[in-house]
Amino acid sequence: MQVTSVNYRPDGNLEVLVKAAQQGDRGAFEQLVGRTHKMLRKVALPLLPASQVEDALQETYVLMFQKLHYLKEPLAFRSWLSRIALSTCYDLLRKAKPSETLSDLRGEAVHPEEPLDVVAIRRALAKLKKKDRNILILREYLDASYEEIGDILDLSPGTVKSRLFYARKKLKAIVSQDEVLKGF
Repeated sequence: MQVTSVNYRPDGNLEVLVKAAQQGDRGAFEQLVGRTHKMLRKVALPLLPASQVEDALQETYVLMFQKLHYLKEPLAFRSWLSRIALSTCYDLLRKAKPSETLSDLRGEAVHPEEPLDVVAIRRALAKLKKKDRNILILREYLDASYEEIGDILDLSPGTVKSRLFYARKKLKAIVSQDEVLKGF
C-alpha cells in the first residue's frame, strides 16, 4: 500500500500527524519523532545517565511505532508517549549494571562528561519516591499541565496539584540538606 506523506505545518498540532502515522504514513511518523525528540529528552535526562538517554529514546520510539495503532485518542498522544518514555527509562534503570542505577547516582558522577548540575539534580531526584519524581519531571521539565499530568499518571487534577506541592516540598528539603546542591 502506497501512502503519501501528509502535508503538515510545523506549527500545527500533533493530532494530524498521529492520524496519518496510524494510517501507515512513514513521513508523518518521522515528523512525530522530530517533534517529540526534545520532549522525550526532558523526560529521560533527569532519570538516566547521559550514556543511556539515546537508548531510552530509541526504545521509546520503537514502542511508539509498535503501539501507535492502539492509541484511540490522537489528542492524548503527548501524554501517551510521555508515559511510554517514563516506563522505558525505569526499565533501563532496572536492567542497568548496579554501578549505574538511579540510586547510585547519589554519589559521584558515573559519567564525567555530564555537567555537575545535571548530576546533582538527578541525585536529588533519586532520593525521592518514584511518584514524586515522576510528577516533578512532568511538571518542571516538560511543563505539562495538571490535566496532562493527570492523564499520564491516571490522577485527578486536584490530586496532581496536591502531590506536586508535597513533591516540591520534599525536594526542597533534600536540596537544603545536600551541600553540593545548595548552590543551585
